[in-house]
Amino acid sequence: MTFLLLFAFILELSYVSAADQVCYGELGCFTKLSGLPLPKSPEHVQTLFELYTRSHSANALVLPFVNYNSHMDAWSRTFQGNKQTKFIIHGFIDTGRKQWIINMVAELLKKGDFNVIVVNWGHGSQLPYEQASANTFLIGAETAALIKYLHDHHGLQLTDVHIIGHSLGAHIAGHVGHKIPHIGRISGKHGHCHNVNKLYELYIF
Repeated sequence: MTFLLLFAFILELSYVSAADQVCYGELGCFTKLSGLPLPKSPEHVQTLFELYTRSHSANALVLPFVNYNSHMDAWSRTFQGNKQTKFIIHGFIDTGRKQWIINMVAELLKKGDFNVIVVNWGHGSQLPYEQASANTFLIGAETAALIKYLHDHHGLQLTDVHIIGHSLGAHIAGHVGHKIPHIGRISGKHGHCHNVNKLYELYIF
């Protein structure tokens, strides 16, 4: 009887442990934090990395993170690792197709011959807020994985990377910086984008 009770207790602990952690392949494992659920899967969030350059300023080249290695050909032919690379990450209840992001992409490409990558995590940024907050850890890991891939295979220098985050996107930028300590620059802002020109001043100059 004592043995059965002990076995049941150990089994219960294993269930609790499994419920408090989830692992997603190369992205690693995520542990439940106080007040937050676990991040949703990459397949659920469907993060898109949208590349703009001066030669592709009107239409982005879209790279889905899921199985990104098998989708890299066209994307990597346009990406130039010897140039500075700007990541723009939107926030809560937003998408990468909002006008303020399109305006910022255009302004950045006016200022310099950059790679500009919009991190579009619209599926993962929706209500409830707690779930969107938890998903920021996943998006941070995905963005870090892409940066490492571009560094290892396409000559991107980490000091040439500038991550621009708004709202929960600023949290994501921080998660990327935690995973890759030598990122060149991280800019973050909380709150609404009422004045896009002020955002340009904050982020670009």
